[in-house]
Amino acid sequence: MNKAYKQYFDLIFGSILLTLGIYLFVTPNGINFGGVIGLAQIIEIFLRRFIAIRSDANLVGMINFLINVPLFLIGYRVMSRRFCIKTMLSVAVQTLLLSVLPPLKAPLVEDVLLNSIFGAILCGVGVGYALRGSGCCGGMDIACMCLVKKYPDFKSGRLSIYVNAVLFSVCLFLFDLETTMYSIIFSAIIWQMDKPRPVPCLKLSSFTKRWKIAFCFSGEIPQPVSRT
Repeated sequence: MNKAYKQYFDLIFGSILLTLGIYLFVTPNGINFGGVIGLAQIIEIFLRRFIAIRSDANLVGMINFLINVPLFLIGYRVMSRRFCIKTMLSVAVQTLLLSVLPPLKAPLVEDVLLNSIFGAILCGVGVGYALRGSGCCGGMDIACMCLVKKYPDFKSGRLSIYVNAVLFSVCLFLFDLETTMYSIIFSAIIWQMDKPRPVPCLKLSSFTKRWKIAFCFSGEIPQPVSRT
């Protein structure tokens, strides 16, 4: 298979896995995803409280897409055009699937912890495939990759921790403590699966001066990102 086609296949396949993880495990159990998707979930909750919205309408995908628009613009200036196109494609796939899939009437299993673990694994694998396709699933991934490219010493996980700390604090007021704790477990598993790990003693790249980023999911080193 042509390398470019394989990258797009990985990107779309990963986006579908991510969406299925949200659809099958996150939404039915009221788990907050964290990051931009988690912010979209919170915004949807407030919208439903003040606006009459059909119960079978899922607005998380569309809200997530709108939040990603300014991130696309930032990414376009810092990263490459190809990277931004792939990221937009990933978010578009997520938005479409979340908008058309009918809501589940009940979780697949009653144990919320099992849903949190398997949902995180499925979403983490999806994010890993998208990264292997030289793209990302949008949201915090865009912000982190832009900051890493602009500031090589920046620790990408730090931004996610700060944002999620705020989101989960809000969840304490919207939900109960138990749901918030399950959300933290879910987010922690994804972060451990897909956090970038530095690999020393490699040639210089446009991504960083001394390091290239190797994602632990694929064990592969993404191609350097350059403006095309």
